[in-house]
Amino acid sequence: MLSILLPDDQRQRLEDALSTVAPTTIRDAHRGKTPWEFCHGVLPDVSRTFALTIPVLPAELADAVCCAYLLCRIADTIEDRADFATEQRQRLFDGFARCVAAPDDDDAVERFVAAWPSSD
Repeated sequence: MLSILLPDDQRQRLEDALSTVAPTTIRDAHRGKTPWEFCHGVLPDVSRTFALTIPVLPAELADAVCCAYLLCRIADTIEDRADFATEQRQRLFDGFARCVAAPDDDDAVERFVAAWPSSD
C-alpha cells in the first residue's frame, strides 16, 4: 500500500514524475504548489469523475486515493499513447515499475523522467 504521508523528497519526486504526463499548460498552472496541492490541483485536469469524488473522502484517505489514482493514470497514459513504439512503451513501463518499487532510487526516477517524450 502507498504511504499516506510521504517524506518531502518523495513527494517532490512524485510531483516531478506526475508533471511529465500533464500537458505544459497544466504544469504551468500548478507550478509552485506543494506536492499535495499539485496532486489534488491537477486531478480535475486528468479526471472529472475522480476530481468530484476524492475531495469528499476523509483527508488522509483522499490523499492516498488521489496519489494512487495519479500513479495509475501514469501507467494508463503510457499504455494509451498511440505515438509510442512498442519498445518505447516497454522502456517506460519498466522505468515506472522501478520507480514504484524503489521510490528512494533517485537515478531510476531521473531516468524515467528523462525517458518521457517532451510534450513541448
